[in-house]
Amino acid sequence: MGTLRRLVSLILLSLLINASANEEFCDGRCGASLDRARSCQCNSACLRYGDCCEDYVDCCLDGNCSPQTGTDPPPVSGPVPITDDELSQLAEELYDVDTNKATASDVIVDEDGARLFNYVNEASLLQSPSYSLFLSLLDNYNPYTGQSETLSGDELAEIGQYLDYILTTPVMVTLKTFLKQKGYTSSDSAFRGLLDDLWFQLYPRSSSGPVDSSGFEHVMVGELKPSSVTGFHNWFQFYQLEKTGSLTYSGFRSSPQVLNVRLMWSGKSKPQASFFLGTSPEYDMAVYTVCALARTNSRCPIILAGKSVPIQTYDVGHKSGLQIATSYPAI
Repeated sequence: MGTLRRLVSLILLSLLINASANEEFCDGRCGASLDRARSCQCNSACLRYGDCCEDYVDCCLDGNCSPQTGTDPPPVSGPVPITDDELSQLAEELYDVDTNKATASDVIVDEDGARLFNYVNEASLLQSPSYSLFLSLLDNYNPYTGQSETLSGDELAEIGQYLDYILTTPVMVTLKTFLKQKGYTSSDSAFRGLLDDLWFQLYPRSSSGPVDSSGFEHVMVGELKPSSVTGFHNWFQFYQLEKTGSLTYSGFRSSPQVLNVRLMWSGKSKPQASFFLGTSPEYDMAVYTVCALARTNSRCPIILAGKSVPIQTYDVGHKSGLQIATSYPAI
């Protein structure tokens, strides 16, 4: 009898040790409700609260685990409609998980000053690949429309490095999960290809012109027509050009997290250039991406901090397939 008891005790101890070890991982736990007794979680809310187990993405999002209990909703076979409420909830969630956004003390604007940006903690921001890799892309483009655009091998490699990085950020992981559940993408590689197609593939901005543009160049870098600025919807690019004296501004109006400014760049003007303020580049791309997919060529009714921030998107109409012609906050 004593031997049997010792055997049972050993079996129970082994089970307890295994159970304790498994608490730190998601195998068999994907989609499970919050369990405060455990040190990490395995449901979609963990991305917002920063308490995901280390294997959550690999196990639950990419499906690399043994049979799961209470799984997150699986990807559907084709795109399904995205409601206005879902778009606003997603935009808020992406903002909440944007760990690379600047703090209030990192970016200070001066409404009455000669310069828009009174202070930017650039040294701190550039410690993150979100900004340092983004910055490396900004000089890869010829901003003048109507002039052929080409990208060198080194420049294509920089795009690849940037995509590789942003795909690991909470913002893009959250967007990927959402788009999988809605049927807009099916895998990591498909999502990467979607971002590459929408943002980085070159196209002619005019139906009869040369290959001279891309979604990234137009929206995030900005372009120059003979007498005006077009596109230009990123705050960090604005700061970079203002810092070097290439750009001046003459006033702005604001909404929560968004500015709409009047600017002059290389002697050419734009009366309204709107952009999110202080958000990471991947946040901007994420919001513009989902709006381009869900509300192509129309207004995307985003609400941030209780205020309406509609996003206008347009597709490149003279070519097949969806590519971003422009996307911006329409305030």
